[in-house]
Amino acid sequence: MIGRLIMLKIRFGFRKTKAALAIFIPLAVCLTSCDNEDLFKQLQRFSSSAQQLQNKFPDIATDVYDSCLRTARYTPIQASNKPFRDRQNSQASCTKLKFSNEAEEISSSRKEFEEQLITVNEVIVNYLLSLSDVAGGEEIVYMQNLEALGDAVNRVEPRLKMREVKAGQDIINFLANAMSREFRRETLAIEIPSTNKPLQVYICRLKKDIVGQYLNAELQTEKKAIDEYYQAYINREIRNDRVKQEREYLIQQYLRQELQLKPTDNTPPTKPPLTVMKLESQWQEAIAKVRQREMMAQAYIDVLNTIAKGHSDLSQQLGGAAKGQREFCPNQPNELQVLDEFDEILAQEIKESDPVASLTQYTNRIELMLAQLNSISPNN
Repeated sequence: MIGRLIMLKIRFGFRKTKAALAIFIPLAVCLTSCDNEDLFKQLQRFSSSAQQLQNKFPDIATDVYDSCLRTARYTPIQASNKPFRDRQNSQASCTKLKFSNEAEEISSSRKEFEEQLITVNEVIVNYLLSLSDVAGGEEIVYMQNLEALGDAVNRVEPRLKMREVKAGQDIINFLANAMSREFRRETLAIEIPSTNKPLQVYICRLKKDIVGQYLNAELQTEKKAIDEYYQAYINREIRNDRVKQEREYLIQQYLRQELQLKPTDNTPPTKPPLTVMKLESQWQEAIAKVRQREMMAQAYIDVLNTIAKGHSDLSQQLGGAAKGQREFCPNQPNELQVLDEFDEILAQEIKESDPVASLTQYTNRIELMLAQLNSISPNN
């Protein structure tokens, strides 16, 4: 539906923006003045960070399914007469996944879920990259990709809430408008405030899926399976070692009492057997990799939070409502809360600074976060 409407949107959808432009002339003049060339440069820098998000996110999205497969490999150690059959069943179950939207429960698969995650991320990334292009005065040409993205958004909609569906449609409409020749840098004074809400809502959705299905479900299940796997093996090795020590002790007693031979040293070993030490090392290594993946997902969320906050503040400075993640994403779990400490540090400075200075602070923060995100590699 969205893909088929994009051409009509490009031809006729810009009229609304054009009419609204007359109302926001003071802001348009502000953005096109020579003194604000720095703002466009900072907006380019702020928005171009999305390219790294586009490159990094598949590592997170595709691990939803991979984490389930890794968990399945640890299940045979649990009490079972047919461990290999259980492993196959566990791996087969990784293809299934269920969601609940406002009206019904939807059956899906982890692979489909991964594709939907990537689609939501692509919508956010394309919006930010289009801001960068418009701020740089560059022509935006991605009709074929935009139609495909619109179709992908349609496939995501069944599991979204109505306000999330509308947010996706609004961002796609913005992208279609941005391709119009009439869309110039001065229109950003209108488009950034009007697109702030859909962007915030879509970022909320992406963060919720990363935390709910990946951090709090797949990775937690994987850690539990790893713990149970190695605990069972280590306990078995310890029991075997104790039996071995008891057997050795009985032999020594027999030598001493029955044959009156000098026994060898029967002092029990003070260190665990080498097998146990090796298992403990493997256990810690497996858990460390899961924690690296947790760090990577949380670092990604931190970048999204900062982008959302920077966009929200810029929107406010351009005349939009003072609303961001807290207003558009109520009842978020702790993992999704916007960076409170960062907010407190910047709040007063942002109020007293101009858009260039505040956007620069957010961009600097994002670049540091991206460097940290790119340094995390769970597969090493």
